[in-house]
Amino acid sequence: MRSHWGWLLAAVLAEALVAVAHVLLGGGAFGALLVVGPLLAAYRLTTGTTAAVAGLAVLLAAALPFSGAEATQPARAEYVNDVLAAAIGGLSATLVARARTRSQHAEDRTRRGYARMRRTHARTRRAYARTRAAYASTRHALLRTRRVLAHVQRVHARTKHACDAAQRAHREAIRALARMTRIAQVSQQAIVRPLPSAIGDLTLAVRTRSATEHALIGGDLHDAILTPTGPRLIVGDAKGHGLDAVRLSAAVLAAFRQTAADEPDLVRLAHTLDARIAAELGPEDFVTLLLADFAPGEVRLVNCGHPPPLRAGRHLEALEPPSASTPLGLAPAPELQRVALAPGQRLLLYTDGLAEARDARGDLFPLDHQVHAALRGPTPDASLGRLLGLLAAHAGPTSADDLTLVLAEPAAQPAARPAPQPGPAAPASPPRPRRPSPAPAAEWQRCPPA
Repeated sequence: MRSHWGWLLAAVLAEALVAVAHVLLGGGAFGALLVVGPLLAAYRLTTGTTAAVAGLAVLLAAALPFSGAEATQPARAEYVNDVLAAAIGGLSATLVARARTRSQHAEDRTRRGYARMRRTHARTRRAYARTRAAYASTRHALLRTRRVLAHVQRVHARTKHACDAAQRAHREAIRALARMTRIAQVSQQAIVRPLPSAIGDLTLAVRTRSATEHALIGGDLHDAILTPTGPRLIVGDAKGHGLDAVRLSAAVLAAFRQTAADEPDLVRLAHTLDARIAAELGPEDFVTLLLADFAPGEVRLVNCGHPPPLRAGRHLEALEPPSASTPLGLAPAPELQRVALAPGQRLLLYTDGLAEARDARGDLFPLDHQVHAALRGPTPDASLGRLLGLLAAHAGPTSADDLTLVLAEPAAQPAARPAPQPGPAAPASPPRPRRPSPAPAAEWQRCPPA
């Protein structure tokens, strides 16, 4: 009987059995036995239930003497003792039930507290285990981080050493580049020397532009010397443009400077130049060339496949050669051309960077009245400035080809030349005039002012 109702039924049945025994046996000392019910109730039932069972026992003890065969008999002394015994037993059972209930409640609270403590302990152990795992993980991570940090420090040291070496190499490269740039500038200025603003009785203005950025020279070439008969000019264009054609243009200029002062005939000079540069020419290389000798009132021209020069006087005229000739390197056969060039007229020698300049629609640069007006400017230098403005408006500020412009104007009154005096024979090669120092590098190169 583990349930509340089972123990209550047992206590009530015990009292009922005592009462039945009292009735059947016709009296006796059964009143004191009624305390069994409250004692059974006190063993497992609550205080209130035990008190109810105890009250029932007192009522039965008080009612038993009036039942059975002795119901008519007067009350005896044992009656009072039975009632007191049942009352005292019930009270005692009630107190025992109260003490037991309190003890059970305390035990339950203790058990619950212990269960809570066990659960808390279990949670604490789990938290401790997690903490240990986290600590171990953190320790491993710290060890890995220390190893990674040590590796990073080693890499940083190596990187710093490499950066220092790279910076030293960069500084050395900058110094080497500066030296090479200076050498390149001097070499370029030695190949294409700036022309003076006047040579003999001839006023000159020159503008050049290379198709290669930051380069002073390209496939175009030009130079001028003063011979016993007057100024001599050369303008040419090697195949290709930019730095690819520098080798050919340098070879032509070197051959011109070696032979031009000693050769009075322009046709023979053209053949001499063709023979001198033959070793530098590839299977498909060639150089267009225009030679010009200026004398009082005229200019003598030899054209080897080069664009014809322009004479700007009252009209703009293209001076086509009497017969077409192939360029140098392709067996040229030029003819001498003599053209009048009076004071006040100007002669423009140029390369195909002007004649073949195209606009966005593909139209060639027109050599029309605007060009004529530009070439009739106040000075040759100002005229070339105007001409370049027209070219930029037509084809844009940049060009895919090299460009050279040489504008020559004879003096209004040629200086008198001294008559030759009898005496020893003149040297084969007259001394060459001193040239001005090279002008600073720029996109457009012009002659220094007179």
